[in-house]
Amino acid sequence: MDPHEQGPSIQDVLRRQDVHRSSSLWDAPLEGEVVPGVLKCRHREKGLLEGGVDPRISTYITDAGLDGLLRVPNIDIDHALITALMERWGPETHTFHLPHGEMTITLQDIEVIMGVPVVGLPVVGLTRMNWSNLCAELLGHRPPDRVVGRGPNTAVMEGPRVKAKWLEEQFTNPLPADATEVRVQQYARFYILEMLASILFMDKSGERHSIMYLQFFNPISNGKNYSWGSAALISNMKVMSVLFARWKGAKITTEHATHVLCAYRMSLASLRPNQIFWEPYRNYLGSLPAYCTSGQHIWRSIVPLIHFWVVEGHHPERVLRQFGMKQGIPGDIDTSIELHKITLQGKQDKNWAEEHAAPIARWAAHAIIADAPPFHGEMSYNDEYLVWFRPRTVRHITKVTSYWDTLVESQLKIMAKCEPGSEIYTECINALQAVEELGRLTLDDARDVGNTSVPTLGRGLTD
Repeated sequence: MDPHEQGPSIQDVLRRQDVHRSSSLWDAPLEGEVVPGVLKCRHREKGLLEGGVDPRISTYITDAGLDGLLRVPNIDIDHALITALMERWGPETHTFHLPHGEMTITLQDIEVIMGVPVVGLPVVGLTRMNWSNLCAELLGHRPPDRVVGRGPNTAVMEGPRVKAKWLEEQFTNPLPADATEVRVQQYARFYILEMLASILFMDKSGERHSIMYLQFFNPISNGKNYSWGSAALISNMKVMSVLFARWKGAKITTEHATHVLCAYRMSLASLRPNQIFWEPYRNYLGSLPAYCTSGQHIWRSIVPLIHFWVVEGHHPERVLRQFGMKQGIPGDIDTSIELHKITLQGKQDKNWAEEHAAPIARWAAHAIIADAPPFHGEMSYNDEYLVWFRPRTVRHITKVTSYWDTLVESQLKIMAKCEPGSEIYTECINALQAVEELGRLTLDDARDVGNTSVPTLGRGLTD
């Protein structure tokens, strides 16, 4: 029996699937041809925080509104899982397309998990300064000049990007007991820069830190006026939206067995409704520190996110179940290809606050908040939203992950040819119920199953 088509069969949402990485996976033979493997995701460990932070330094970090980052633990990177999720990332919608609907990273996730503020000014500043002087003034150390005759990207400082190793070497020694307030603040700015670079804004090389962020910490307390959470969210969106079209040139690692990636693909394809936690924070919000929830009034804000020259949309209306709300058919959104192409190259002198005046004003207003009736249960397979969603999504990543759908739907076809109540008909019903796929029936009673707070049998696997 031939497997299903990959999808989407209706291309009014995912309009660029033909250039998506997942399309090459579908077209590859089942065996014998090498396809892109596991992505290598760079990250830096917060080694400087393992021994604790001097209270004099942490006081200033708190004053900057970033004390939540002090409590973010080192995170092991699961390269295969990230790769499997990236295969389901839709740059047109800024969401992951999963069997039972869309999911994405929202302002809520950033604030709750990272403990960084989402309320505040967008992180937009100057992109041309005397970066060496800024280092000397705010960190107390001036990067050495470029060595004549050395190749490109070998200097300690390249534009606003400084070698992380050199910077860390300047602050290797503990803060002296008799340190002046100026010196304490320099240490605090270094710690802030290190946390921003290792947690929120990872440099693509993994070896440099951007010191552009220093301009927002003079004085240090000025940092609390900015929405670091929205900047971090847009930074990650930008990476994912660009990466999907450049996969062939992306860093691929052979350190992780491909079979692990295959297992994740199959796990995502075979998700059951009762395995999805749409609201992982629901029972814990009341017990979280204030810095994890202070921005909850804008978590569902439909706004542009701005980070220097980058602008992306925040669209919680596509993932309302993550907020305990009924998901309806979402409207069209514009995730501009042209905006994705904007880089800093040749534009260092632009006044980005003026360039992005319109989206900055929309961010400040937070005029549109996504809303819908409460909903905390499992959505019927025949719900209006899921009926709309299935033909508009990538249902299967590989041919192997499509086989489950083929088997389940063959049972439905057999049932359609049998007399209700017959032995074969009953066996098919029992089989569908055993694998939690009874919800796929198109009988009147299955069609009429509405959205309630009580879990219903089987939306099942619709990869």
